[in-house]
This record gives sequence, C-alpha cells and structure tokens, in this order.
Amino acid sequence: PTADAIAPPPRPQAPPAVDDFVGRADDLAYFGDILRTKHFAVITGMAGMGKTTLAARLARDFAGAASRIFWYEFHEPLDVDAVIVQLAGFLYYQERPGLWEMLESARQRGTRTPQSDVLFNYVFQELRGLGCLLCLDDFHRVDESSPLIKTFVERLATVVHAGDVSLILIARRVPDFVQTVQFRAL
Repeated sequence: PTADAIAPPPRPQAPPAVDDFVGRADDLAYFGDILRTKHFAVITGMAGMGKTTLAARLARDFAGAASRIFWYEFHEPLDVDAVIVQLAGFLYYQERPGLWEMLESARQRGTRTPQSDVLFNYVFQELRGLGCLLCLDDFHRVDESSPLIKTFVERLATVVHAGDVSLILIARRVPDFVQTVQFRAL
C-alpha cells in the first residue's frame, strides 16, 4: 500500500489526568531535578502510593505539551511488540511516520514485520534528538530476564544517556538494571 492508503494510528495515550494534586511538592521537585539533569527518574513504591499520579503530574510539568509525552502502561511480561507499535504511533504524530507506515503496510499485506531487534533499530534511530518524554508505567510487570527486554532496555539507555529523550520509569520495585541513578521510594 502507498503511504496515502495507510491509515494514521490512533492518537497516543495521554498521561492520566491529575485533577486534585495535593502535597508532594518535595517529590515533584526531587524527581523534576533528576529528570532535568539525568534524563531518567525512577518512581517506586507499594501499590496505591500514588506513583502513577505523581509521574503523570511530573510528566505534564516537565514536558509541557501532552503531545510530547509517550505514556505506556505494561500489562504483560513480554509486551515489547505492543510497546513498539505504540511507539511507532507516537513517532507518527511527532512527524516521523516511517516506522508506523512500515508496520501498517506489512499488516495490510499480511507479511511479517522485521524481527524485534531490527525494529528496535528503527525505533531508537527515530527517537534520537526528539527531546520527548517516555513514561513506562507498571514496569514491575516486565520479565527482566527476557532477552528482548534486556535489548530494549540497553537500547533505551543509550538514547536516554545521550539526552535524546527523557524517561520516567514507574514500578513497585527498582528494576535490576537500574544501578547508578538516584531514586527514592514513595
């Protein structure tokens, strides 16, 4: 199919709305400072502590426009393919439509898409220099021992450390790969 025949993706998921946000000024300042200087904030704590609400408020304050925020909530241990499709849709609305068009064209023709590691190359190439904010919620549901997740995280770390994008990771516990970043539990 031609690019004209490919339907645009659904609009990316926005961060949850935060109407009544009381307190947490210290947490917002702490995580905001880390995000501005290190481009990577890890928000951890038990269920019901307000991690997602804090992250959503931090994301909106940090990025300004919701259109500059990629928000993804993990549901399954190996959600990498779903993340790629959602990132492709997000990139489409950042005026980088190539990955979405490739995936949708393959789907329409009934052909296989490239393997995940090849798709990672496309995703992370497109993220370079974008300056957006990625928010990965419920990361504790991810199977960190999966080779796909390890590769995804390694590639993601490269663009975050380069300052091409910023990342908020929300989880009940600190993921194993987080070693040198400052964090504090809620």
